Amino acid sequence: MIMNRKFTRKILSCKAGATAIEYSLIAAMIFLAAAGTMSAMGGTVKILFEENFTEISSALN
Repeated sequence: MIMNRKFTRKILSCKAGATAIEYSLIAAMIFLAAAGTMSAMGGTVKILFEENFTEISSALN
């Protein structure tokens, strides 16, 4: 139990641990923003690719 307390105090007092947590939160926010944008734009992009595929297929035939 004493080892756990020392380890916990060391981690909480370490500035690098706080920086790592901040960077992970920033990365999580970027991921959520990207995922939201992709899901919102997904249908539109799919339609564009389908239209282009249809035009290219008809041009090749």
